[in-house]
Amino acid sequence: IVDTTAIRERAQNPFIAVTAGAGAGILALIVVGTAFAHGVRELRSAVAVAAPTADGMEPLIHLAGRDEVGQAAAEAVTTFERMRDQIGEAVEEARAATARQLLGEHVIRSMHEGVLVERFDTTCIVCNPAAAYLLDVQAGAILGLRGGMQQVLGDDLYRRLRERAATETGRRVELVTWAGRDLTFDAYLVPEVRGEGDSLLVIVRDVTAVLEVEQLKRDVVSVVSHDLRTPLTVIGSSLGMLAEAPPEMQGQLVDTAQRNVQRMRELVDDMLDLARLESGQAEPVLEPQDIVALCHEVASLQAPQAATRGIRILEGTDGPVPEHLRCDRRQVSRAVMNLLSNAIKFSPDQADVWIVVRAEPDWVHVDVIDSGPGVPLEEQERVFTRFY
Repeated sequence: IVDTTAIRERAQNPFIAVTAGAGAGILALIVVGTAFAHGVRELRSAVAVAAPTADGMEPLIHLAGRDEVGQAAAEAVTTFERMRDQIGEAVEEARAATARQLLGEHVIRSMHEGVLVERFDTTCIVCNPAAAYLLDVQAGAILGLRGGMQQVLGDDLYRRLRERAATETGRRVELVTWAGRDLTFDAYLVPEVRGEGDSLLVIVRDVTAVLEVEQLKRDVVSVVSHDLRTPLTVIGSSLGMLAEAPPEMQGQLVDTAQRNVQRMRELVDDMLDLARLESGQAEPVLEPQDIVALCHEVASLQAPQAATRGIRILEGTDGPVPEHLRCDRRQVSRAVMNLLSNAIKFSPDQADVWIVVRAEPDWVHVDVIDSGPGVPLEEQERVFTRFY
C-alpha cells in the first residue's frame, strides 16, 4: 500500500516554490515598471512644460541625476538650452533683418530720385513714390506685374536701359523729356540674393531744375554783358567826342560819362540785389520820389545811345500826377531803364520814343511808347520770365 499523501506533498513543494518565485518576480517588475512609468510621466510633463517656450526648465532640472530618467532629463535640459540659444539668435537675426528691410524701404520711399526694380523674370518689385510721380504712373498698377516696367517706359527706352545696364561704362541714358520734365535714367544689373539671375535697377532723376540753373547762369552772363556794354559805349563815345567838342559841350560830355560810370556801379549792385531777391532777403526801400524827375534822369542816361541812331527821347505827362510817390528809387529806375533801352534797341532809325507819366486814383503809370515791331503774340506770356 503506497502513501499517496506524502507523495502529493513532495510534488507540491517545488510547484509552490516556483509559483512563489514567479510571483515575486512579477511583483518586482510591477514595482519597477510603476516607478519607471511614473518617472517617464514626470519627464513627459516636464518636457511638455518646457518645450513651448524653451524656458522655465525647473521641472527638468529637478529630475536630472535620478537614474535613466534623470539622465534623459539632463539631456533634455542640454538640448532645450541649445535650442533656446539657437532660437534667441534666430530671433535677433530676424529682428535685425526686419529692421534693415524697414530702413531700406523707408530710405527708398523718401528718396527724391525714382527707383524701379525688375526681377529676372521681368516682375516689377519696386516702384517708389518719386518714380511714380516722375513717370506719372500709379505704383500699384505695375508692382507685381510682369513686363510692368517695359509697359511704363516704352519699348525703345526699356531696350536702351537693358543694353546700357549690360555694359560696364556709360550707363546713363541720354536726356529724356517726359511729361514736361527733363529726366535722366541710370540702369544697373544687380545679382539676386538667391542666385536666380540679375535684377534690373533703374534710377530716375529730375534734372529740370539743374538745366534751369545752367540756363540762368547763361542768361545772367548775357544780361550783365548787355547792360554793362551800354554804359561803356556811352562813356567811350563821350570821351571820344570830348577832344573835338567845343568848350561849352565838354562839361556836358564829362557829366554824361560820370553818370554812366555811376550806372555801371548800380548794375553791379543790381547783381547783388538779384542774389538777395533769389534768397528772399531783399526788402524794398520806400521813400518819397519825384517820379517825373526820375524818368527824366533815366532818359538823360539813354539819350547819347539813342542819338547815335537819330532817335529822340521825348518826355511828357498825361494829366496831373502826384508830386511825390513812395517807391524804391533804384528798382523803379531799373524797370524804366529796361523798357527804354529795349524801345531804343527795336525802334527804327530817326524814330521817336516817348516816356509818358499818367495817374489814376490808385496807380501811377509810366508808359514807354515806341514804333518798333512789338513783342510777338506767341512770346507775350513769357515777357515776365526771368531774364527773357
